[in-house]
Amino acid sequence: MKIEEASVILITIAIVAAMLSFMLAPGEKQMTIGFEVVAPVVQAVPVYRNIAPVATFSVLSNPCGAPCTVHLNASGSYDPDGSIVRYEWDFGDGVRQSANRNWINHPFTRDRMYQVTLIVVDNRGATSRPYSQRVIIQNQRPTACFTYNEFQRYSDGFSLVELDASCSSDDVGIVWYSWTFPGCPPTIPTTKSWRTMTVQRGKLYYVDLTVCDNKGFQDTTEAGYVYVP
Repeated sequence: MKIEEASVILITIAIVAAMLSFMLAPGEKQMTIGFEVVAPVVQAVPVYRNIAPVATFSVLSNPCGAPCTVHLNASGSYDPDGSIVRYEWDFGDGVRQSANRNWINHPFTRDRMYQVTLIVVDNRGATSRPYSQRVIIQNQRPTACFTYNEFQRYSDGFSLVELDASCSSDDVGIVWYSWTFPGCPPTIPTTKSWRTMTVQRGKLYYVDLTVCDNKGFQDTTEAGYVYVP
């Protein structure tokens, strides 16, 4: 196009809009062509990645002998960007259980070692890595223990003493008690944890107590004695 053939050629370009106008020679019909150039709008949209929760638990009432109920506490489990909604337990004895609280009690019926595993699930469906811990179910030996007190005082220098073995302990329970007094064979086992004996005041008496649990494990006190001044 020659310069003398057009009166004005105006080109305007902007970032958001532009108008191109062509004005023809005088006397000719004027024609205007317009168009817009719109710059694209780019908006950053945040993408959130769900972080998996972390499972852990502690074992209480362990070790103990079967039958034994163990308390498992998973309150230490956590989710960095949400909350835990489900606890999936595998007790290692063929039993699996799902719970929405962070603790559980489970009974074990046989003496052996169990591998207990926990997986937790958060509020967006992410699961943790399995966390496992050994739970040992094994009968523990009982512990023999007794105390005594002067129950009745006689005028002839003797006293009636009550022996109390209720301080003895066992993980599943003591089934019998047997006492051995000086110069006497052990008494017949009894389920009662107490008995009486007559002692001379000012004299030391060595007394032994033997206890037995329901698995046949026994324990005997060492250097037990009774002395009433």
